[in-house]
Amino acid sequence: MTENNPLISIIIVTYNSAKVIVQCIDSIIKNSGDIKYEILVVDNGSTDDTNQLIDKTYGSIVRLFSGHGNIGFAGGNNLGMNKAKGKYFFLINPDTIMHIHCLQSLVKYANKNPLTGIIAPKLLNTDGSTQHSTFKFPNITQAFYGFFEKLTHINSTQNGRYSLLDYDKERDVEHILGAAMFVQKSFWEDVGGMDVNYKLYFEETDWCYKAHKNNWTLRYIPSAILTHIGAHSTKASPITNSITYAQSQAKFYKKHYGSFTYILLKAITILGVNYWLMRSSYSLIKGKITFTIYKKLIISYVQIIIA
Repeated sequence: MTENNPLISIIIVTYNSAKVIVQCIDSIIKNSGDIKYEILVVDNGSTDDTNQLIDKTYGSIVRLFSGHGNIGFAGGNNLGMNKAKGKYFFLINPDTIMHIHCLQSLVKYANKNPLTGIIAPKLLNTDGSTQHSTFKFPNITQAFYGFFEKLTHINSTQNGRYSLLDYDKERDVEHILGAAMFVQKSFWEDVGGMDVNYKLYFEETDWCYKAHKNNWTLRYIPSAILTHIGAHSTKASPITNSITYAQSQAKFYKKHYGSFTYILLKAITILGVNYWLMRSSYSLIKGKITFTIYKKLIISYVQIIIA
């Protein structure tokens, strides 16, 4: 039930989310039980009718913050946490659907474990299969496989994933997918919000790394469940996403891992981009891509190297 004195502040950052936001909010209202909560929507400059739809459908049930432009995933969540009234913050994507007893499970664990800064619920794909939602911190091996993806499966444990077999048991984790993070307010008060210098990608990774450095634990609990549709908010082209990812990756390595590891990352990046260049050149010769696309790829490869 929505309250002026909520236990949980549910924070949703939106950007052109009209197709999914009603389903998300309806699932909260339907499955919250007797938990006292508030819903805060921080809209990052939507050009569709997200804001109008929320106002018309929910009125005062949702605290809507808009008009600040696109301040990014980190900036949007930081704004929401600064405005939140609850003891706990639940940061969720607009393309998530909450299942029954989700909030109760999260609150029960958080109450008993005040030194757990962030809790990850279980995320399901739309077909009911388990989604990877917890990860190991980035390392050089993962960076290598990012370029030479055919050498390992994207969901391999070599690529920073935990085994899907582990998703049926409660466990400590290194970092959590930003689609759903249950946060102790005391953790936020201790370490602060997310780093807004990341344009996209690595915001939650950086925040989780900061949590570990400040002696907070992160925990995955399978009893709290949401469905995550996925790939809703990131509508940019694959080329743009690759460039942005490389920029954020370089920023994370430089910030946390020191000069030597950062130099190794750059060496792997140069090697990997040259491999991509060979593949693109072969595709051009075989007529699989046009010269216009080839030129765009060359420009993107240069941008990735200098990220």
